[in-house]
Amino acid sequence: MIGQRLLRARKAAGPSLRELAERTCVSHTAISKFEKGLLTPSSGQWLCRLFKERGWRKHEPGALYPPEETILFKQLVFHALGEDLVDESKAAELLGRPSC
Repeated sequence: MIGQRLLRARKAAGPSLRELAERTCVSHTAISKFEKGLLTPSSGQWLCRLFKERGWRKHEPGALYPPEETILFKQLVFHALGEDLVDESKAAELLGRPSC
């Protein structure tokens, strides 16, 4: 049974339930239940452990996507400029551009 194997392996390696929980991102209660055979590990928990081992919980595994640029705000500013609701310097300020 996997629970008994897990208990033997943990005892042989020496970490406490709490230490093992920190290393694997699985709660110490869940590990205890695994060892007693009351709970079986789900794929999600094993994925969490894998992500932690590879450092993906702190850093993304690949390059990040560039931040999205909103177009609607620009359109609203240009619309307000066209309708004379704001002047050119205010529009430049809103768009983060140097004013003329």
